[in-house]
Amino acid sequence: MSNVNPIGASQNYIGQSSQSDPLNEGKRALGSAFERYEEAQKHPVQANSLEQARRHLNQAQAFFDQVENNPISNSLKYDLAVSYVKLGDISCEFALFEKANLNYKRAQKYYEFGIRTGLEGCLAGKRAVAEKLTWLPSIFTRNPDPRPNREFNMVNIGWEPANMIDTEHLVDCLQKNLSKKQRSDLRNFAKEIIKIFPGEPDKSIEIIREIVPLSKISDIALSLISETVKILATPNSLTEPAVAAGLVAMIRNSPKAAEPATIKQLLGILRDCLKASCDSGQTEYLLGLLQTTSHLLDALLQSSIEKGKGIEISLKELQDPLRKILYGFRKHKDTDLAHQARYAYQALMHIPNDETNLGRIWRHIYNIGGSAVLVWAGVISMDPDKFLSAFDRLYERERHSIIKLFNNMRLLSDKKWYMALKTIDLLLEKNQLDQLEYFVRKNNFCKEKTFLQSFCQRLERLATTVQETEIAEKAIDFLIDLVCNNNLWGKSKGVAQSVSNALKWLENQSRLSAYIQTQIQRKNPQLPTPTVNYNKVPIWDPIWQQPPGNCLLLAAQSSLQLAPSTNCLREGILTDEARTMLDQRYVEHTIDGNSLLIHAIDDFLSLESKKVLLLLGVAGSGKSVFNQRLAHHLWHRYDDPTASDPWLPLCISLPSREKPHDNLIGKYLKGKNFQERHLEAWKAKRLIFILDSYDRVVNPQRSIYADGTLASWTASKIIITSRPPLNQNKENYRIIFHPYEKPGVLQEYELKPFSESDIKTYTQKYIDQHTSQNTSKWTVEKYKEKFQLTPDLRKLLENPLLLEAALDACPKVETAVKLYDKLIDRWNNHVYHSLMESNPDNLTRDNFKMNAIRVNKYLALEMYKTNGNGETAYPIKAGEPASKHADWLLFSTAPLIYDGGGYKFINQSLRDYFLTRVLWEPDLELRSNSGSQGKNTEDNLILGKWPINKNMLIFLADRVKEVTELEERLKSLLLPPHTDTAANARAILAKAGKLQSEDNISHSNGSSSANRQSEVGTDAEFGKNGIVTT
Repeated sequence: MSNVNPIGASQNYIGQSSQSDPLNEGKRALGSAFERYEEAQKHPVQANSLEQARRHLNQAQAFFDQVENNPISNSLKYDLAVSYVKLGDISCEFALFEKANLNYKRAQKYYEFGIRTGLEGCLAGKRAVAEKLTWLPSIFTRNPDPRPNREFNMVNIGWEPANMIDTEHLVDCLQKNLSKKQRSDLRNFAKEIIKIFPGEPDKSIEIIREIVPLSKISDIALSLISETVKILATPNSLTEPAVAAGLVAMIRNSPKAAEPATIKQLLGILRDCLKASCDSGQTEYLLGLLQTTSHLLDALLQSSIEKGKGIEISLKELQDPLRKILYGFRKHKDTDLAHQARYAYQALMHIPNDETNLGRIWRHIYNIGGSAVLVWAGVISMDPDKFLSAFDRLYERERHSIIKLFNNMRLLSDKKWYMALKTIDLLLEKNQLDQLEYFVRKNNFCKEKTFLQSFCQRLERLATTVQETEIAEKAIDFLIDLVCNNNLWGKSKGVAQSVSNALKWLENQSRLSAYIQTQIQRKNPQLPTPTVNYNKVPIWDPIWQQPPGNCLLLAAQSSLQLAPSTNCLREGILTDEARTMLDQRYVEHTIDGNSLLIHAIDDFLSLESKKVLLLLGVAGSGKSVFNQRLAHHLWHRYDDPTASDPWLPLCISLPSREKPHDNLIGKYLKGKNFQERHLEAWKAKRLIFILDSYDRVVNPQRSIYADGTLASWTASKIIITSRPPLNQNKENYRIIFHPYEKPGVLQEYELKPFSESDIKTYTQKYIDQHTSQNTSKWTVEKYKEKFQLTPDLRKLLENPLLLEAALDACPKVETAVKLYDKLIDRWNNHVYHSLMESNPDNLTRDNFKMNAIRVNKYLALEMYKTNGNGETAYPIKAGEPASKHADWLLFSTAPLIYDGGGYKFINQSLRDYFLTRVLWEPDLELRSNSGSQGKNTEDNLILGKWPINKNMLIFLADRVKEVTELEERLKSLLLPPHTDTAANARAILAKAGKLQSEDNISHSNGSSSANRQSEVGTDAEFGKNGIVTT
């Protein structure tokens, strides 16, 4: 207890209580112990054992008596109080205001103890601490988050002048790493906007808001400021405040552009405007002009300081006339106007002139410690512990030099509040509101009327511009406190009027109106009637926080006769989100089993000898999806400012064009508002035309290259996708895609079917993407097992469209025939949506599906009639125009391929499926086309000519389980029993489990085909990859 260590600045406060004095707490604890001892003495059993406790208690009492009477302990408490005050001061210098508050209150406790014991200096110390506590922030207890910069998604916008959204977007682009040509184009575009600006008849705040961002472009800021000064030289009372406010913002954006000649011209204009308006009685106009003058002079002073040299003006021509005009307004009856005049006066007198040495003093001060030391020492350098003391020390250090050189300018020696306001401005700019409040409460001007009126304006600006409503409400609390807290801020009618006016103007903001009314009712500040019945200069109007308009930008685009924005060419292109979702299950296509298609496309684009790429693939192979991914990929390259001369993609669905062979590209671009002059200029661009679905255009035998005038686009390349040639040989087919007698410029690729590895990869990706819907926990192996139970399905899964349909359907169906129902329905939906592009008014989904099934059944029946179970093609000879056949539109979209001798289904299991549908869906038209009549025409035709194969057996057996009518029809074919028809019917019924014992009639002399088919019906097994084996 005797070894007491003093608490210094670097020690922790362990054991120190902020609630009461530790000595008194110890004495209270000792008193409680004595009471417990006396209570224990009343019990005889315990009395003898308490002797040692009594000795310890007496020792503790003696120690407390010694401490209380020891003068060293009293001195120690005083030293602790002083140490805590110093810790509080240090905490304030580092903006640690919560810790400062804790240390000051600890100091107060020790001072109070010293006062009770008559210790000298404690009363004064307690009063000093009480004052320091009033300086600590109590309103702005946290700082606002930095305002986020406006971001532009360049991937979806582009870099050309025609793509600019507004002037902020233009400035943002010029700050990127652009190519030399891109930068030059955008800079010239900005100059065109500035050129148009002076001729705009209405210099409204919206127009000024649009032009101001261009002042951030360093090499054109001076010309913009010069044009704005010229506009201000012919003032209009309705528009001048907006122009002047914009001019202030321009100089703030680009202080280096504030050249002496421009500044002197501007000050001359302000002088003339104010002189002409002195006796006009236009209070609203005058107040706006004075506010603009104040902000402009502030900006000029800041520019002067940041450049490290004063911008000297003429005392005779500028400073003195302006000073006299401003001085005359100092006693104006309108308190806001009078205050603004006093503030502008102070700002003006801080601008150096050509007949004083003030410019030299500015440079001298700047050389001492730079602009950071000048007015906001430590804030710019992020050393908050320095800025308050540096402000005072700097002034005191240079005060005698300034007074000596300027004994005729008492202004700088007794009006230091202007520079204090400059410190506040910087704290606002840095979002350091807690330090701002501390600075305002501590400085010597907290009861200075002009200082507080100017501070009201800054609180008004903060409440208007800050994004966070909570911070805006705190600014309102501060305004009200300036009127209610007379002990700290004094009592001034002028300040009360400024607060009243500010609150009235802030009430116009919907987010603050209710809060202001509530606080006024709760705190009841004594406010005069607002005198705000005019529109303020919108130097901090909310419009400055909003994106600018594009009136001038559109005028410049029109003036330069720019082609429409390339954004119009993005129509239909995958969004980033859609691309991401697609990539989650996309498997890259190959063209020869090894090479990736996307790499082959890059090779094609790099070869000067190749002009056209023909990409072939069967329906559902993924041509259109690949085109979408390719277009998205090329757009990303095009939007990359670091890309070297990237290709610009135009993705066109050919079926959607009314006459694709007639000036295809020209008409497409004219539909996007391109003019003929734009087309000629664009023919020199590196464009890549992605032309999708050529096989679905009307009259596909015409040359798309020659008739579509593609040859005139000399700098461009072309990618055309199509199904493989149908009824023509490939050599004749290719000629329509390349220039006459130049077959070497054509590159041809064909999409390969999915491999076993591709199917597995796609299946896993599908499962991963549908995890939330995969309630049955389907795995790749489970899908594979299901696929193997279905005849010939493996071959169909090589088609991406049918693979996805199978993955979606498998968990929902039980039988093979139901799975094929889903596959065909998905195919027809795909074809229907494709056809809608070229025939939107002539198709209905149900009608199309019904007729598509009919045509496919017809084709399957004709193939079967030709060669039974053989893989026979529909016999249309090479060169014969298939379009002369009925239902050509439906015929051309069926799941067929052409093998040179005719058409066949992409897999025989599809033919078998449609053939079996002929049985359970009798069709009078098919019966008529077959040349037969009778009740069981289809039954006898299909079942009586050849043994049915295993695909048909499974499809029909599955359907018999569902369709009673089909079961009855097959049973009716069991007699006579010795025919192929009866044998096939018996096999189907047996496979379906519908053959009764009395129906299973065996005849030793039955046909071999019937016996063989009955065997198949009972013993058929499935081999690997889902193909039925015999």
